[in-house]
Amino acid sequence: LSGCVEQYFSSLLETVSRGFSRLQKDGMIVVNGKHIEIVDAEALDRLIHHTETQDNIVVPLLPSASMELSRC
Repeated sequence: LSGCVEQYFSSLLETVSRGFSRLQKDGMIVVNGKHIEIVDAEALDRLIHHTETQDNIVVPLLPSASMELSRC
């Protein structure tokens, strides 16, 4: 089971890292070391609430929280 927990947290860290990278690329945040600045709060709010914009449909950053440890 400890291997599953380790794998879960490793995957979670990679997912969060990709999420921050995407938010930076999309111009919603700026990351400087340990500091995160929200530069486009409206776009971030649309993303969080999964609302549509005129140009595109916002896609959730993170998978659902139902990652199963029971498969281990």
